[in-house]
Amino acid sequence: MRELSNNLRFEALTSFHDVSSFQSSSLVLNDFLQKHALNNQKAGLNKTFVLLEENQIIGFYSFCAAQFTRTDLPADRQFRWFPRYPLPAILLARLAIDEQYMGLGLGAELLIHALEQTLKIADNVGAVILIVDAKDQTAQSFYRKYGFIDAQETPLRMFLTFKTIRKLLIP
Repeated sequence: MRELSNNLRFEALTSFHDVSSFQSSSLVLNDFLQKHALNNQKAGLNKTFVLLEENQIIGFYSFCAAQFTRTDLPADRQFRWFPRYPLPAILLARLAIDEQYMGLGLGAELLIHALEQTLKIADNVGAVILIVDAKDQTAQSFYRKYGFIDAQETPLRMFLTFKTIRKLLIP
């Protein structure tokens, strides 16, 4: 396990960031950051934030606009007020930590930053749910620790309402 300095910061991904050395345990996520994230961002398809120590990318997440189908909501009283049509949402599309930095709680740091950013977006454009498509059951367990709820019809899809996010971040 590697020790971290207090020199951690988040930045929106730019062409000045060196993505080539980032190596998570997922080849798909590495490939996304190294080959597609910046071009997708320039095309307006997603927004990617990187977590840096000094100038090294040690983690990232990416999100975009989405819709959430009403049928994926559990049959629970708290969701009755949602309309019957597709709900405006934000998709936390990717989240990864460099392998050298695993086990240091940085996944939580990335997620909290993502929650803060999505609240800002939702306040300006209107969205009621944050969606995540967990890549596997390990990722699903990670998101459950933060209150994400399993979608009813889409395997590995999970969600948090923005009402819940506000309660988590603004006690």
